[in-house]
Amino acid sequence: METRYLYEFSVLANKLSFHEAADALYISQSALSKHIKSLEKELGVELFNRTTRTIELSKAGGLFLEYAKEISALDAAASVALSAFKKERQRTIVLGVQTPQYYDWMTYFTGFEKEHPDISFNIIEADEATLIGMYRNHQFNIFGSLKPTVEKEDYSFLPLVRSEICAILPKEHPLASKESLHPEDLAGARILLPSRSSTLSKIILAALNRHKIVPSIAYEGTTTGSLQMLKHVNGIALHSREFTRSIPQDEKLCVLPFEPAISFCYGVGSRAMSKLSEAEKAYLHYLEPLALPEENGSMKNRVGSS
Repeated sequence: METRYLYEFSVLANKLSFHEAADALYISQSALSKHIKSLEKELGVELFNRTTRTIELSKAGGLFLEYAKEISALDAAASVALSAFKKERQRTIVLGVQTPQYYDWMTYFTGFEKEHPDISFNIIEADEATLIGMYRNHQFNIFGSLKPTVEKEDYSFLPLVRSEICAILPKEHPLASKESLHPEDLAGARILLPSRSSTLSKIILAALNRHKIVPSIAYEGTTTGSLQMLKHVNGIALHSREFTRSIPQDEKLCVLPFEPAISFCYGVGSRAMSKLSEAEKAYLHYLEPLALPEENGSMKNRVGSS
C-alpha cells in the first residue's frame, strides 16, 4: 500500500473537491483520481460517493479516514526520525585553517575520515585575524591556531606541530654566508615581519625583546608581500620554517635558522567540549594522541574540561 495515497485520501476527504485537493497536493486531478481508485481497489471498498458534480465520504471512507490519518502521521514521523538519523550519521565538521599546506594539515583530515567515513569536512582557509573573527561569530567551533600569546583566550589549544622562525634574506646580504643567525645579528638590520596583529609577529617581537633587540621594521604584511619586498629592500624577512619551504628555488634568496631557535607551536583552537557537536568531539579525541608529547597531558585536560 502506498502510504502517500493515504495522505492524499485524507486531504481529499477534507476538501471534498478533486480540484482543491490536487492543488493542495501539487499534483494533477487525473493523478489524484488514479491514486484514489488504486487505493479503493486495494481495499475492496469505495471510499467516496461520487456524482457528476460532488463527492462525499462513503460509510467505508468515514470508517477508514481515522486509520489513514494515523498511518500518515506515523509515516511522516518515521521520515523525520530517519532524516535526523541520516543527518547525524552524515555529519560535517566546519574547520577554519591557515595555509593548510604549511603544517601538513591534510594528514589530520584524511586519517580521521578513514576512521569516520560518515563524517566529512568543510574547510575554510583564511588569514589568522579572519579566522579568529569567524570563530567569535560562531561560524565554526574548531580552527587551526598558533598557541595563544595570552593566557585567557576564549578557546582551548591543542598543540600538534612544533616549528621555528627562520630568516629569509637576499643571497647578497652580508649575513647570507652564515650557517645560522643569532637574534643579536638582527640589531640594526631592516626587518620584514608578518602582519602586526598576527600571533607569529608577536612571538618574533617577544623573542627579540628577550635579547634586548629593538628591530628596525621595514615591512609588516603578507608572506608573499615580504618576498616581493626583499627584491627591493636589503633586509631580512622572518617567517615560519614551513613558509620558507614554499619559496621557489629560483628566487635569489637563502634561508637561515636561528641559534638559539625561536620556536612556537601550531595546532587547533576549539570551544569547550560541552559546546561541540558529537562529530567535533570525535575529531578532537582523534587529534589528542597526535598532540606534542611534552605538552599532551596538560593540553588534553584543558580541551576536555574547558
